[in-house]
Amino acid sequence: MGEKSIEQQSEQPTYNLLTNLEATLDAMAEVEGSAAWKERIQHSAADGEGTLKGALRSLREFGPEAIADEQENALYSIYGIGGSNRWMIMLDGEVQFSQFHASREKTRKAREMGFKIFE
Repeated sequence: MGEKSIEQQSEQPTYNLLTNLEATLDAMAEVEGSAAWKERIQHSAADGEGTLKGALRSLREFGPEAIADEQENALYSIYGIGGSNRWMIMLDGEVQFSQFHASREKTRKAREMGFKIFE
């Protein structure tokens, strides 16, 4: 009875900064190819554009009331290694990988990891 159906087993994970922070950061670091990147963004004092702290601050400031008006729009982005990859943060905290700011290889890796691709 405790077994999952095939459909449940194949469900993609939800990568979200508000509801699944550690697993989301781990998966992001795997796509980036560097566990050190995760450590750096978690412990950075920076709170500006492209930072984890800035994304979390923006999610707190805008909150659920903004979701009704802007459901499809990204609220914020977090920069990947060297600023070349971009992680788009949606108003509900979901993290999507921007295909416009990455190589095909990184986009493929993000898709394989279960990230939605921001287009």
